[in-house]
Amino acid sequence: IGERDDIPISDIELSPAVRDQSTRRISMSVEHAYARSRCFAEWKSIKAQFSDIMARHSRLLDIDMAIITVLLQLLQLPRPEIRLASDLQRRDDPLDTLISNCRETRCAALILGGGNKDWTTEDTDRLRQAHVDPLVHDFFGAHPEYYQTRRERLGFCRGLSILDCILNEGHEKTTSLLKRVPLVHDKGT
Repeated sequence: IGERDDIPISDIELSPAVRDQSTRRISMSVEHAYARSRCFAEWKSIKAQFSDIMARHSRLLDIDMAIITVLLQLLQLPRPEIRLASDLQRRDDPLDTLISNCRETRCAALILGGGNKDWTTEDTDRLRQAHVDPLVHDFFGAHPEYYQTRRERLGFCRGLSILDCILNEGHEKTTSLLKRVPLVHDKGT
């Protein structure tokens, strides 16, 4: 990893030594950062599942998907249908690829990150002409605030992992906060 930036995540494999070292480092980091958090006890269950995932899977893609599944189960959220870009056709033009992927998956809307300022009116018009509604999710603007143990003096810190909310507020409150976040609005409005 690091030699080439164009390696698809589906092709990245981690050796047992790297997985073992990563498991230890991530666990130590979480335990150091959240030992005093209100819901640190939830880490025990997550840590056991995380360690099991790291031991069973070598492909980074499989690790990511398994972690997403564990978090969805913990938060009692339905697992959406997930289609991998590596399984879909690729075109020379990135926007043509997105449009093709939306057609192939029968997707009628595309959620764009609000931080991407590279989307032009021409791009969003092309998406609409292809019957794909461009929707924007403003991650930072819509980020709900919650109690953070380590941020009492410094103020709330946006953009952290969902694990931050789980370990500070618990999985039930995290689920409640997620359900209240406004998802998207049309890019053209």
